[in-house]
Amino acid sequence: MPNYGDLQNEIYLTGLSGVVPSLPMSFAELERRAELAMPPGTWSYVAGGAGDEHTQRSNRTAFDHWGLVPRMLRAQNERDLSVDLFGITLPTPLFLSPIGVIGICTQDGHGDLATARAAAATGVPMVASTLSEDPMEQVAAESGETDPVRRRGFVIRTDGAARGNPGPASLGAALFDLDRPDARDDRAVPDASISDYLGIQTNNVAEYTGVVRALDLARELGAREVHLLLDSKLIVEQLAGRWRVKDAKLIPLWTAARRTLAGFDRWSAAHVPRALNTVADALANEAIDRAQAGGPASVVRRPRA
Repeated sequence: MPNYGDLQNEIYLTGLSGVVPSLPMSFAELERRAELAMPPGTWSYVAGGAGDEHTQRSNRTAFDHWGLVPRMLRAQNERDLSVDLFGITLPTPLFLSPIGVIGICTQDGHGDLATARAAAATGVPMVASTLSEDPMEQVAAESGETDPVRRRGFVIRTDGAARGNPGPASLGAALFDLDRPDARDDRAVPDASISDYLGIQTNNVAEYTGVVRALDLARELGAREVHLLLDSKLIVEQLAGRWRVKDAKLIPLWTAARRTLAGFDRWSAAHVPRALNTVADALANEAIDRAQAGGPASVVRRPRA
């Protein structure tokens, strides 16, 4: 997803070539330019406030008392500006909040769609007005990845199989779109799946490899949120950091899984009984049978476009 900070970098880099930004950096100058560009009636609606505008002036003055405090000599290798709001994790506490009836400010009358496109271009979510003119479905479609409600996510069930320990091993993974009402139903048909033969491995390696490959597929499909339902309590507890990873063969797999999980906005891992993980189990055993019969070692099914 784009980052609003990219605009600042763009200004600096083009400035090195003598290119001046087309829009002013000063709010006062931006306001002046907007007044020149708008018809008087439109400008009055946009810039004006209720009554004698005392409340508007007070609110504006109040913001002058807020500022950014620089923190010097502090390591910022991993910055996290995210906030949790209404059960949704957002990358920053910034929003685009257009006025109502913003369509009058655009030549084509579709100001809400223009704002949504700006949100998608900058990575800043848009807050729609109660007086939006464009249909919400169209606005959501133009918002791209910045729309937190339609952010893609999956429920993921994985399993590993080893006929002998070690022995011929495989993995199975089933991904269910979070928007589905039956996403957590153990009998649901997955939207995407993996069935991979791994050769001779231990059962724990097969189980962990299933988690790693399922997370990679979820990321490839654009997921921002994942919820793992696993019948391996070992993996659930180790991913949560409650149990140590002692097996040298599992440490690289645990590291890979944690690294991928860190890239999602939200994730969880929960233990489920083996009887409720039959879809992933079937995919794992299918891989061994298929490979031993001379079939392909890996079968990955992705959602239909």
